[in-house]
Amino acid sequence: MRGGGLRQWLACLGLCSIALICSTTLRADEITQEIDRAKAAYLQGKLKDAKLSLELAAQLVSQQKAKLLGSILPPPFLGWTAEDKGAAATDNPGSVSGAATGAAGMLGGVTSARTYRKETKSCTVTAAGDSPILAVVSMFLANPSLAQASGARLSRIGNQRAVITQDGDVQVLSNNNYLVTVTGDCNEADKLAYAGAVDYTRLAAF
Repeated sequence: MRGGGLRQWLACLGLCSIALICSTTLRADEITQEIDRAKAAYLQGKLKDAKLSLELAAQLVSQQKAKLLGSILPPPFLGWTAEDKGAAATDNPGSVSGAATGAAGMLGGVTSARTYRKETKSCTVTAAGDSPILAVVSMFLANPSLAQASGARLSRIGNQRAVITQDGDVQVLSNNNYLVTVTGDCNEADKLAYAGAVDYTRLAAF
């Protein structure tokens, strides 16, 4: 390969490299652009615009964090199928009965969920962070009498503290920052297995 052919190949390689870099930094650029807009608006005395830009930047960060949460959810076990329920970031959790019953849309904060199916049974693993319910679950885990009064029991899954509710749902508080819940109509053994397959080491690094 000589002359023009080599130059064309190098140019093509350069364009591909630029495209790859751009694809991985696009969301970061959106965040920094909003921060820059907020700073410019603040310096111009446009406080409302500055606030809106900062709120949008924070929301974009939360969305990015929610996508990362999906990476710690386990793959389906042999004979099971999996369906991602997507990632979400919200500041408006709905009402939750008990000590956090685990539906992604009800936990608030940053969540990601995956549903696993085998024949007619299913279970959903949800990871949630920045949720106001985390404080409630932490108190629940710290006080065994509260768990006993509600019909739940405390357990450990590996190095993680867990609550098994009266309905057989599993709730794991990881590093006091993230709540992993496993719900559904699958049996308790399946829920415990999926709860134990979550990548808690990686989750602790978030």
